[in-house]
Amino acid sequence: MELSPDNEIIDNTIIDHSLHGIHLYSDNNSVIENVTTSSTYYSGVSLIQSNNNKRQMGIEGFTLLEVLIVMAIFSIGILAVAAMQMTSTKGNASARRVTEATALAENQIENLMQLPFDHADLNPANNPHPGPQGGPYAMTWDVNEIDLDGDLTNDSKTIDVTVTWSYGGDHNVSIQYIRPEY
Repeated sequence: MELSPDNEIIDNTIIDHSLHGIHLYSDNNSVIENVTTSSTYYSGVSLIQSNNNKRQMGIEGFTLLEVLIVMAIFSIGILAVAAMQMTSTKGNASARRVTEATALAENQIENLMQLPFDHADLNPANNPHPGPQGGPYAMTWDVNEIDLDGDLTNDSKTIDVTVTWSYGGDHNVSIQYIRPEY
């Protein structure tokens, strides 16, 4: 290939700017590549934009393999976040049930504290006392007489309120309270 005014040499490659596009020739005059885009000039240096030789000409991009690897890593990360979200949701639901059961037990303790000391609901002979049933929860309480001051007379009662529920297994919350005789 002979040099003409339409040709230039970059890195031992002859570049022919003809009407039909740009043709790249090696030293033995064989065509390396036909490029249909025009030259781009940066700081007085001509760089050829080519789809096949972008990395060789200094223009960077991502290959399909690189994009697929990034997508695989991203997908694994998203799956981990989704698993954490499901675990968090289950934990929150479990905590909500424990909170509701505790509130029911505390409410029942408050109701029992309002009753007279010798009321039937505070009689140890009626153990276990059935409580109000609400939703998935079942409530019972036991009453036991105790001697707190050591004078051999039962002057107090311990009240043990238990709330149970079944969701993914049997669970319960138990609250104890000591009721002195006034």
